[in-house]
Amino acid sequence: MKTWLFLLCTLPLAGCFFSSSKTEPIEYSGLAFGSHYKVKYISGPTVTGPQALKAETEKLLNDYNNDFSAWKSDSFLSKFNNSRSTEPVAAPYLGNELMAVAGEVWLASGGAYDPTVGPLVKLWGFGPKKNPHIPSKAEIAQVKKKIGLDKFIVDPLKGTWQKTHPEVEVDVNSIAPGQAADLIGRQLEARGVTSYLIDVGGELLARGERSEGSPWMVGIERPSQTYGEALVATVPLVSGGIATSGSYRNFKDLPTGRISHTLDPRTGEQPSHRTVSVTVIAESAMAADAWATALMVLGPSVLSGESDVAKNIQRRMLKVLLLEARADGTFQEYLNPPMRELLEKK
Repeated sequence: MKTWLFLLCTLPLAGCFFSSSKTEPIEYSGLAFGSHYKVKYISGPTVTGPQALKAETEKLLNDYNNDFSAWKSDSFLSKFNNSRSTEPVAAPYLGNELMAVAGEVWLASGGAYDPTVGPLVKLWGFGPKKNPHIPSKAEIAQVKKKIGLDKFIVDPLKGTWQKTHPEVEVDVNSIAPGQAADLIGRQLEARGVTSYLIDVGGELLARGERSEGSPWMVGIERPSQTYGEALVATVPLVSGGIATSGSYRNFKDLPTGRISHTLDPRTGEQPSHRTVSVTVIAESAMAADAWATALMVLGPSVLSGESDVAKNIQRRMLKVLLLEARADGTFQEYLNPPMRELLEKK
C-alpha cells in the first residue's frame, strides 16, 4: 500500500521531465485514481491527434476505475471484497494480467509482496479510519488467517477469481497505477506512437527516446542528510517502468517508537529495518510498482545477500535505490549494481 511516492514527478509536473533536446513532445494530462496522470509523446505522420489520444486514455482510466477502484462501492473489486462467497466469479479481463504479475512478485519476493494485506493494514490503524496503534499478538494471529495469495485462485482460462477463505480481500493500490501506465503505453503504440513517457500517480513508463540520442530523463530525490536537504538525481529511462514506494508521511510516532503503514504480510509485524523509500526500475511499470512495495518490506539486506529473493532480483535485472533512516535522522543510501551503473553512466 502506497500513500506517498518519492519520485520527483509526484511534485508539480513542470519540472519532472528533463532533456537537453530542443524537440518538444506533445502532452496531455488529467486526473486518475485520486491523483494525476500525464502523457508526453513524440508525434509522427501516422500518429492519431492528441485530443483523440486523450479521449481514449481517459476512457481506459475510467473503465479501469469502474472495475478495480476500492473506493467505488459498485466496482467489481469492492463487490468481490465485500462478498463472503468462496465460489468462482467472473472477473474483468484485465484482472488476469493484474493478478498474474502480483502472483509472480509474491512468489519471487518470498511473500513480502501480498495484495491481500489490507486487513492487516486496517488492524494497525492505517486503513480508511486512521488510528495507528500496535495490535496484540492475538489480534495479528487472527487477521493473518485471512491474508495470503495462497488463499486466492485465478483461473485464466475461465477468467474467474475465487477466494478459499471468505474474508480474503484484494487491494490493488500497490500495482494498479503501474498497470494503468502499461495499458496507456500499449494504447499509444496501437495508434502509431513509438516514443513516450507516461506518469500515472507517480508510476512511470517510458519507451523510445525524447529525441535522437536523448533518452527520457526522470528526476528522483536522493537525500544525503534530512528530507529538507534532499538532492535531485536524474535517471535516463529509455525503455522501462519506474516506481517509488515510501513511508515518509504515512507513519505515527508512539511512546514505544515509530510505526508506519509498511507491514510484513509474512509476520503481520513492522519490518525490523528502517527503510523509508525504495525506487525500482523494471521492464514494466506494473512490475516496478509491485517490487517497490516488496522491497519496502524486505529492506536493504536483500540487495547484497545470496538468498533466493536476492537472486530473483538479479535475474529480473531490477535497478534499485533504497533509503534507510538512521537513528540520528539522516539517511543511508543503498544501490544495487545495475542502479549504480545507471546513475554513474548518465
